[in-house]
Amino acid sequence: MTETEKDELRDAFIEQVRRRLVGPTEPDETMRERPNKRYLTGMVFPQGASAGAGMADENPDGEDAEAGDEGDEEYGLESPTDILFQRLPASVGMTFAVSDAEQTLTVRLKAAVYEKHAAELLGVDASSESGTKRTSKAAPVWSRRPVPAGTEPETLTLRIDKAATDIREPRKVLDSRAELRVFIRVAGGRRVVTVALVNTRRTEEDTAVDTEDILFQVEMSCIPSLGVMAYPDPPMISPDPEAEELALQYRDMPAFAVGHGCGVFWPEPAGGMVSHVAVDYLPSVEVPPVTTKIAGLPSFVTEALSMKRLQDDGFDPVPAFRGLVKAYADWKDKLAAMRFEPRFDGAKARILERIEQAVDRMSDGIDLLEENPDVRHMFRLANRAMLISLARSGNVNRRKPGSRFTDVDPAALAYDGVTWRPFQIAFFLISLRGLWNPDHPSREIVDLIWFPTGGGKTEAYLGVAAFEMIRRRLVDGKQGGGTAVIKRYTLRLLTIQQFERAGSLVCAMETMRRQGDIEHAEPFSLGLWVGSDSAPNRGADAQADLQKIVGTTGRVDGIRVPLKQCPVCGKRIIPESKAEGAADVGIRKKGTSVELFCSDAACPFHGGLPISFVDEDLYARPPTLLLGTVDKFAMLAWREEARAFFGAGAGVAPPSLIIQDELHLISGPLGTLAGIYEAAIDRIISHLGRPAKYICATATIRRSDDQIRKLYGREGALFPPAGLSASNSFFSRVPEERKDPGRLYVGAMGQGHTPTFSNVIASSALLAAGEDMRKTAGDRVDTWWTVVAYHNSKRELGKTLSLARDDIPGRLKALGEARRVAASRVSELSANLRDSEIPEALHRLRVELPNAEALDYVACTNMLSVGVDVQRLGLMLVNGQPKTVSEYIQASSRVGRSTDRPPGIVFTLFSPTKPRDRSHYEFFRHFHKAFYRNVEPTSVTPFALPAQERGLHGAFLALVRMVSPIAGNRTAGTILRHESTVRELAAEFLDRIGAARDGNADETRERLEDFIATWIALAREKGSALRFQAEGKQYTGLIRPFRQPGTGIETLQSLRNVDAPMKLLVPVVQTGTAAKA
Repeated sequence: MTETEKDELRDAFIEQVRRRLVGPTEPDETMRERPNKRYLTGMVFPQGASAGAGMADENPDGEDAEAGDEGDEEYGLESPTDILFQRLPASVGMTFAVSDAEQTLTVRLKAAVYEKHAAELLGVDASSESGTKRTSKAAPVWSRRPVPAGTEPETLTLRIDKAATDIREPRKVLDSRAELRVFIRVAGGRRVVTVALVNTRRTEEDTAVDTEDILFQVEMSCIPSLGVMAYPDPPMISPDPEAEELALQYRDMPAFAVGHGCGVFWPEPAGGMVSHVAVDYLPSVEVPPVTTKIAGLPSFVTEALSMKRLQDDGFDPVPAFRGLVKAYADWKDKLAAMRFEPRFDGAKARILERIEQAVDRMSDGIDLLEENPDVRHMFRLANRAMLISLARSGNVNRRKPGSRFTDVDPAALAYDGVTWRPFQIAFFLISLRGLWNPDHPSREIVDLIWFPTGGGKTEAYLGVAAFEMIRRRLVDGKQGGGTAVIKRYTLRLLTIQQFERAGSLVCAMETMRRQGDIEHAEPFSLGLWVGSDSAPNRGADAQADLQKIVGTTGRVDGIRVPLKQCPVCGKRIIPESKAEGAADVGIRKKGTSVELFCSDAACPFHGGLPISFVDEDLYARPPTLLLGTVDKFAMLAWREEARAFFGAGAGVAPPSLIIQDELHLISGPLGTLAGIYEAAIDRIISHLGRPAKYICATATIRRSDDQIRKLYGREGALFPPAGLSASNSFFSRVPEERKDPGRLYVGAMGQGHTPTFSNVIASSALLAAGEDMRKTAGDRVDTWWTVVAYHNSKRELGKTLSLARDDIPGRLKALGEARRVAASRVSELSANLRDSEIPEALHRLRVELPNAEALDYVACTNMLSVGVDVQRLGLMLVNGQPKTVSEYIQASSRVGRSTDRPPGIVFTLFSPTKPRDRSHYEFFRHFHKAFYRNVEPTSVTPFALPAQERGLHGAFLALVRMVSPIAGNRTAGTILRHESTVRELAAEFLDRIGAARDGNADETRERLEDFIATWIALAREKGSALRFQAEGKQYTGLIRPFRQPGTGIETLQSLRNVDAPMKLLVPVVQTGTAAKA
């Protein structure tokens, strides 16, 4: 499909939606439904109209007036008073800046009214034998009349020079149905003009709105003779270096207007100005895709990005890598020669300094490759592992069901078949020195991969992980066994999906080990360490799940097997529909636990997959690569067996690489407590061996240096560092010539409707537009067939699921739309799903047209926003602006990910009662042109007093139990013999905390001393009866689970849901005349 075809198809779809949301469907349309109930927006109501009267018939069941339940997520829910006492918008307008020399302003206006007519139906009298015809009265109809008549807009030219005296005088327009009002003032050193259109009709308070008094499909454009200047930026409240840098990088993306009750359109600027601005009730912005291809790179450099070449012993990559670094340095020099306003000097210098540091570190990595043959050898092996892994994954995606499996032969692969993106190989080079030399300063740097979603961050850090796992085996020998890399995520869906991707890499490395490429006796292995809801923690539980699988006929539900298919050949571990018995089941008993294997006899891992997900197995045989959710590490204070992951007492080194994906999610309460436990994990590793290298990744973040310091107590380095323009960081850029359309964001704000009914109108329009487009474009519109409805809370999601199964299909039928929505084709993707249901939900998302089972509607929460990659999805409805811009970017990036399909469309439905929603709507165009600029800084306060009370002692216990003789549950009382060891560990712990916290550490020291004193006192009192966790009434526990009864100090077993809910009851006492009445 060509770029033009994609554009035309998307434009046609948007036009179908516009006709249904703003109108008209036909220029001279007639309808039986009141038009203010047919259309969502584009209306200007009579003055005095109240929302309560206008929306009385939209809320028969009082859904929007329900009070929230205790513990529910209430963000985004309007209260009854939010809605009922609102005034409906009686005006619409916009504010923009003009030149001091501006003298005239041309305003063009169009609208429509709907006039009520009685309708008569001609029918046959059934009671008459002769079939006499008769007329009967029916509901009235509404006929559209454009204002002014005809197709041309009403045009006014106003004098707005400084000598104009009548500028504030209202002007009657649109057949005297409205007034045009103009206000001029000076703001930010510029003349700022506000133009407003006001409905002159009035209605009595609390009376129903007369539909004939409403102006529909309002259009207004303003054309100053000298053009529209950039809208003045708000003043900076406090000095912020990062804000200064963002102002420099987004200097070419100013706002040109702000709407009042609407969005605003303006054309692409020329010379820093635009010709006009216009009211836009459905504002839209295309966010252009970025390319990772670097223009002008010599061919010998691009050829060196081939993994097949890089794994070849006969290929020398050093000249090509030096060519890449030279191109990067030359680009930096060009930036240095650019000139800006003096206020940007400091920002420019900081940006260039970070680029220079990246150049130096890349060069240092190349020097290491050139001077050390062992590093070159391991670099080639890591590339071979990635080559095999990615080639196998490609084969799995292309393999047809039932076809015979043939494994990948690296020698037979095309040289340009599997390649690195330039930023990925550059990150590899930056990481080499810190991995090879644990004493090098870069070892202490937390490297943060900062790249847009879908850009290849996972492959970048997996390549580095492969190198480190190989390095430990070949350099450290037996001591290099055990767990080498810990890779952590924040969400269970993301963890489970990444488990499959990591499994492919580990299987590739194990293939190489078996073939003799990597000489080491210990197999490479992968382990998943998560909560019992996602995977069984005990072997007996895993065998019980296996027994259920074997005894089930058909689809297997309710079992916890996180690996859904063989990462090598794609064979399902559990068939989608199976016969009774173990045939084609890739799990079998092994001792007291279970073992994964591929049931395809042609697969090289038919004898067993080096992958485990049972806690007991992981403790017994620590995996080379350990995946887990970040909150699982709170269990280090409870499970002495977890010492195995750190090599304690096993003669192997502790993990040497820690990877944290989606760093922006380590914030709020989770990040605050994670910061305390990070201090303990860091000290565990450093106490048992050399400090680990830390790598993080994210697509959206602000003030990363501060977050990294508070979480890891180290300096952070973002890669690739941003350039002097937001559109170009050298390694990613917006192409100068548009080749593919980007994701289109469209906004709307319901007028005169409850949020529930607005949702029904918007959802129905999107679904109906898909059906109409299918009639003309066929199954190519599969991209927009399934509406993915994003919600900010589970309660909102529950409402929408009810609407999708009842109200939305009913509305489609009532409007005579051809689209039919079946309850069986309405799905959910949220935390309400059991882990065993998630793979099935993802599978259903992948069902495409013309399959009749293709989903109509999917309601989801933020579970969608990370890790979900379904190429066919291209249409999202966002119900209300998400809590953070980061969440908005992450969630909306889940649609329109395939360049082979029509581009993605994100439709955001704002609420008029929420100031934040209204602000995003009125600034829609400017916000979306620069929404990465608006990402909020994350909040992490790991050593705030409440956080210390909740987590400090648990983190310290984790340190003690992982590295000291006081490890077993029964050894809690032995602190009396090991007090000096405990106090030495406390000193190490406090030293690490000092590197991360702000202010004086005395408060932390006192709290830790209080805990140690309490522990010692209990040991003296209870002696051998003291346990870490009580095993019976005869024992005393030092700790107990959070919010659970028993003896001991409340201690976390997870870093989620750590706040105790509190119900606040406010008594209402009436006084005065109302009370007497």
